[in-house]
Amino acid sequence: MTEINYQLEDHIATITIDRQEKKNALRSTFRTEELAPMIRECGQNDAVRVLVLRTEGDVFSTGGDMGELLEADFDAEAIKRIGEGWEELHFQLLNLGKPTIAVVDGLAVAGAANLLLYMDIVIANEDAKIGWSGVDHGIVEWFSSTRLQHYIGPRQAMYLLLTGELIDGTEAEKLGLVTRAVPDDQLESVVDDVIEKLVSENPRTVKRMREWVYRSMEMSPDSAFQMAKRDVYDLNSSDPPLVEGIEAFVENRDPDWNE
Repeated sequence: MTEINYQLEDHIATITIDRQEKKNALRSTFRTEELAPMIRECGQNDAVRVLVLRTEGDVFSTGGDMGELLEADFDAEAIKRIGEGWEELHFQLLNLGKPTIAVVDGLAVAGAANLLLYMDIVIANEDAKIGWSGVDHGIVEWFSSTRLQHYIGPRQAMYLLLTGELIDGTEAEKLGLVTRAVPDDQLESVVDDVIEKLVSENPRTVKRMREWVYRSMEMSPDSAFQMAKRDVYDLNSSDPPLVEGIEAFVENRDPDWNE
């Protein structure tokens, strides 16, 4: 049985994970040898404008496969390799240079919830359950402990991490953890609308906007503004997308992004 499927059509790359018997848990070898390289290849393929990540079944993912820890007898080096597998996956997502969408239609906990923090857009059904259950198993969630607060603030992050409480898609949207939470029967149509909009934009402009959002997360607001401003001044004076976009607007037509 194929545990991962890749499809590229009309500039849309879709990666679908199917490990339903394991609740779509992601072993470290799967992350480093299959999933991360597939994402890296999407970044290198100019035909890809949007990456969509999905899973099969009624569980999005339970994160890492905790059976690995038992198999490794909690060896420090093995635990380090498991963590590095997640780091590689997160790195590839952040440095893809193209917008990413996670479609969450079920339970997303632990490493899977962390994964959502490295996706650009998260669209979930209202009944999805999201949370960090590591505290219930003696696990320190080191990825989320440093990143979750950027999205929902330190107070809410502290509560979710210390209690392990699950929140549904609607609450996750209110907190800013999920981009859109919609009824299950509307999930696919909303995803399609977002994809269509992203594909229609200029890839170069989208890449630069995306980079600045992530870079600014690690800087003070003023420092981020000053650096972004210099980038805009340096590049926008003769930037082909800007020229085409403004000309198309003035001429009342759709822009032609074929460069």
